[in-house]
Amino acid sequence: MESRCTQADIAQALGVSQAAVCLAVGNARSARRSRLSNEVCQKIRAKALEMGYRPNKTAQILRTGRTTSITILNFGGFSEPNTLRTYETGRLANEAGFNFDVIDAYWHHDDIDRVVEGILDSRPLAVIATGAQQVEFPTERLTRAGIHVVGNGISLPGCPWIRYEACVAIREITETMIAAGRRRLALLVKDTDKANPSWQLQERRQGFFDAVTAAGATVREYHAGATDFGFSENHDRVDAIIITVPSHEPSFQDAQGGHDLTMSLLAARVPPDMLVCSNDAFAIGAMSVCCRKHLRIPTDVALSGFDNLALSAHGVVPLTTVEQPTVEMCKAAIRIIQEKLRKPATLSLHNEEYVFPCRIIWRDSAPK
Repeated sequence: MESRCTQADIAQALGVSQAAVCLAVGNARSARRSRLSNEVCQKIRAKALEMGYRPNKTAQILRTGRTTSITILNFGGFSEPNTLRTYETGRLANEAGFNFDVIDAYWHHDDIDRVVEGILDSRPLAVIATGAQQVEFPTERLTRAGIHVVGNGISLPGCPWIRYEACVAIREITETMIAAGRRRLALLVKDTDKANPSWQLQERRQGFFDAVTAAGATVREYHAGATDFGFSENHDRVDAIIITVPSHEPSFQDAQGGHDLTMSLLAARVPPDMLVCSNDAFAIGAMSVCCRKHLRIPTDVALSGFDNLALSAHGVVPLTTVEQPTVEMCKAAIRIIQEKLRKPATLSLHNEEYVFPCRIIWRDSAPK
């Protein structure tokens, strides 16, 4: 059987110390790796790849009781914003000198204990939970095992929580449209689960509610199955409604949901002149209906979304939307892990909250 390549073999081949090889390929974090020049580090990694070097994870665990990996626990499923957050977390973890693995926990809400057992078996340095929905997660089982935990978009019991500020952005878009003369405004949003309410849906709803009530509107709320969505014929005052669709609908059906709701809205005797959509998929579905009915966007009806999906800039009319501070949130998650590793005493549970502002992307569908 062919012998396994070791760090000593790489050191001998390049004429460098084994300590240098360990720093370059041994998953050391960036603070330690900075002792090596980038040129030497890349040279060692290239030789390791050429010689077929693979780290001995079993020996590493026996020596330290821990791997040097971060587990990214994705509760966000397959939606583009959560996929991007998972990707950025992994990319930044890698840049910081960590290995990482991703567990898609979206499908295991009813079997979280099995997910936790798998994490405990793999012995990572830390867990970064990503997503947006609130979940019940036994954080203490991980921290008792010496594993640091951070919530990136998810609030976990007793752990640092990183999130974005959605309320302000939705409120600013709504206020801007009212100032521009829009008087019949509708919010299209998913219904929040009463048992595990989504903070992001609550904030998007609250931002719209605050803006229209400040303008003197009395907000009426409907579920998607309703048919009487009519607005007031008095265009001198602001009239507002909130329409919800079931929260259990998967995200890939949101465009269809936006389409169906807009069909009902436009069939009313007095249709809306502004659709504030809680995500871009709703807005894209709504836009398709408006275009087929030959409504001018934004002259007849303005549209806004949320999340700045890749498609949002490339519709028939480029979509005004809100961009989440994904990179900033993921950088914060890595910084928190690095700080906890430098100061092990900070492993104890704390509920620090880190909030980052969103950025409004003003486009043609609802110009500023």
